[in-house]
Amino acid sequence: MNEILKPCPFCGGKAKAYMAHREMGLTLWVECQKCSAKTIGYCPNDDLDSFEQCKDLALKAWNKRVSENTES
Repeated sequence: MNEILKPCPFCGGKAKAYMAHREMGLTLWVECQKCSAKTIGYCPNDDLDSFEQCKDLALKAWNKRVSENTES
């Protein structure tokens, strides 16, 4: 997936995708480099298909925005 990360919805800062091995396995998340807002971590199994699926979930979670047409 080559989805572009949108700016931070809180401060407008630049976002970056991160990956780390944790006790529960490989974790992927997106975090703002300015205010540190971030998505939850997604932990795939140790295979390429799971990695791509979880990367997709992390990027989509970051880029999700409330519709501008939503009534209050």
